[in-house]
Amino acid sequence: MMITESSLAEMLAIRWWLQLAKSINIENIVIQSDSTLAVDCINSCLDIAVLTPIAVDCRFLLSGFKLASVMFIPKNLNVISHNLVRLGHSKRDKTWLGACPY
Repeated sequence: MMITESSLAEMLAIRWWLQLAKSINIENIVIQSDSTLAVDCINSCLDIAVLTPIAVDCRFLLSGFKLASVMFIPKNLNVISHNLVRLGHSKRDKTWLGACPY
């Protein structure tokens, strides 16, 4: 299985969001990703040496929520997050909490 930069970026982004959610005391979280590789690594369905330390971090962070899950969502249904990424690239160094600033 080939590890791409996008797979690594997805794993790092999930870990970052989990850390942010924990820091602002969110109790329940559902992470949806169109990266089967990231989802499978975090959910312990797949072990890839280079991604394992990040997956272990994510599992540890997930254990601190009352309700938490990481699930696969097909790319064609993940349009909102891709639009947010495009918006984020144009705004640089911003973090939004609450409603998206469209």
